[in-house]
Amino acid sequence: MKDDRELDELLKGMAAEHQVLLPTPGLIWWRAQILKKQREQERIERPLIVMRQLTAVLCGVFFVALLAENFGQMQTVLRNHSWFLLPLLILTTTVAVVSASLPPRSRAKR
Repeated sequence: MKDDRELDELLKGMAAEHQVLLPTPGLIWWRAQILKKQREQERIERPLIVMRQLTAVLCGVFFVALLAENFGQMQTVLRNHSWFLLPLLILTTTVAVVSASLPPRSRAKR
């Protein structure tokens, strides 16, 4: 191509030759059925997601309450150099934080 005018003419020619292909009615119906099933699945899964989130919050509150109740005993154990509990405490805290921060999964592929 020697200049911009040739490129412009080539692009205009390609655009003029392009034919828009509309999907067939069967394909439109099939896509609508898939979307309908996805909406139904989301409607059915919504209470499960809410219950999963509520359970995560309640487990977090229970964990914090147990931690607060036994905080004095844990300090005593840690002061006596019983370090075997420290990795368990770190692991438990990490698992609780990570599991609470993960978004709920859905088996539907989007």
